[in-house]
Formats: sequence, structure tokens, C-alpha cells
Amino acid sequence: MLDDINGEIQAFREYLQSRGLSPRTIYEYTHDLHGFLSEYPEAKPEDLEKWLQTLSKSGLKLSS
Repeated sequence: MLDDINGEIQAFREYLQSRGLSPRTIYEYTHDLHGFLSEYPEAKPEDLEKWLQTLSKSGLKLSS
């Protein structure tokens, strides 16, 4: 399971780097993703929705 999480995070990190995001932003996003995948190892779409609601209560601003 940990290898799966690390693989997902690495792929996400590479994607963010390809988009030109700053190292700090990449760190913050990958840290948040690690938290989500650790809490929901078999994540379903509704788990992501719950997690995003939790983050938004903490001040995260979501945009599409």
C-alpha cells in the first residue's frame, strides 16, 4: 500500500513540475495528497469530496 501511495504522489509531483509550479506549492499539494491517500487508502469519489470539504473548512480555496 505504501508503495502505491508513494507512486501516486511521485506522479502528481511530476505533473505539478511539468505545469511550472513553485517547489513550495508542489510540496504543499503533495503533502495534502499524502494526507488524503493515507486517510483513504482505497479512496472513492465520495471520499475525495468529504476530504475537500474538510480542507475547505480549514481555509482551502477551491477553484475549477
